[in-house]
Amino acid sequence: MIAKYIKALDAAAVFSDSDLDNAPILSNYAIVEIPSGRILMLGDVQNHPILGSTLISTSDLVSLDADAGAARTVSRWYRLGTRDTAAA
Repeated sequence: MIAKYIKALDAAAVFSDSDLDNAPILSNYAIVEIPSGRILMLGDVQNHPILGSTLISTSDLVSLDADAGAARTVSRWYRLGTRDTAAA
């Protein structure tokens, strides 16, 4: 599992717009900390390569750049849609 975190951190460090070309879109998202202390995102995803379009919880959040509209989790990049401000 540590190797996955390192790979995700490395990817986030060299972010480019092309990383988002095929990334799923996460809308109505909220950033949450679960009881174990891990931080992840909940939201409506579109075009996820495995889950399709549905409500999801992501893998652990590694990097978030709201200005660029991008988030990196352990498993993939997401393009960010609207944020759920009620959950903030």
